[in-house]
Amino acid sequence: MAKQNAVATQQQNAVDLAIDNKFIDQLSTQLTQKEQYGLAFPKNYSVSNALNSAYLILQETTDKNGQSVLKACTKQSIASSLIDMTVQGLSPVKKQCYFIAAGGKLRLMRSYQGTMAVAKRCGVVSVNAAVIYDGDAFEYKIEDGVNYVVRHDQDFMNIDNDKIKGAYAVVKLEDGSKYTEVMNIHQIKKAWKKGYGYKEGSGVHSDFADQMAKKTVINRACKNIINSSDDANLLEAFDNTTNNDELDVVSEDMTHEIETEANSEEFVMPEDSFNEPPNAEPVTLKGEVVETPEDKKAVNENKKSTDSDDPDWVKGVVEK
Repeated sequence: MAKQNAVATQQQNAVDLAIDNKFIDQLSTQLTQKEQYGLAFPKNYSVSNALNSAYLILQETTDKNGQSVLKACTKQSIASSLIDMTVQGLSPVKKQCYFIAAGGKLRLMRSYQGTMAVAKRCGVVSVNAAVIYDGDAFEYKIEDGVNYVVRHDQDFMNIDNDKIKGAYAVVKLEDGSKYTEVMNIHQIKKAWKKGYGYKEGSGVHSDFADQMAKKTVINRACKNIINSSDDANLLEAFDNTTNNDELDVVSEDMTHEIETEANSEEFVMPEDSFNEPPNAEPVTLKGEVVETPEDKKAVNENKKSTDSDDPDWVKGVVEK
């Protein structure tokens, strides 16, 4: 077991050394070459600049134990996260994405700005969202399965984060058509609960509920547009990052710790633990019986009781 741990440590050290500027340059070259085989990147998007920016950020990013993610996460997960970032045309410097460590793997998390950036590659011109408060006059209709906002009148005094009833987002496409997503507060909170870092009644979801509601409905609206894209590479990278939105980081970390740390040291049971010594003799306890005055009195009383209970024929035999 000790040898296996030593080998694993050596392999991990080799991986750590592999995540350097040379690794980033090689990854950049490979992705650029794949453009000849159909891999597309957004206009004015520099793969090399995005990768180097991400590498600088990763050098300062740590896991929950304070260890650098470049050491705590596998090389494969780091490479996969960086590839998904570039295929979607995301920039960590523009806050379109960020990285977290979970279960010994690096995960790419896409912000709502990143989702909007990807949507623009799929024909989206603009995205606007609004919050519906208690007291607002809101009306929408559905025609052929498509939502249309008919009316939304809002009084200034209705604005209250504790009285949010829902939100909607309107996506305008290049062909002039519009797509509208409407969500009530129950749907919004259900989406929040699936996300990373949500705490009921506290945190940003409580302090900035209106902005978080807008982000949630924008994400859903853009996802529906992106899912209609015919770019297979983009869809795969988008789906990979979307799945991370519902990641249970605590559960992933706990599972990883159990798999990597539990029973890391081999326990050897002594051979004679369950065997008795040969020809073992039974142990005999010796001691002195001490008779107390109370014991003597009880014996005498018992004797008298026994004598008085003798049958008459026994007394007669004794007298003769």
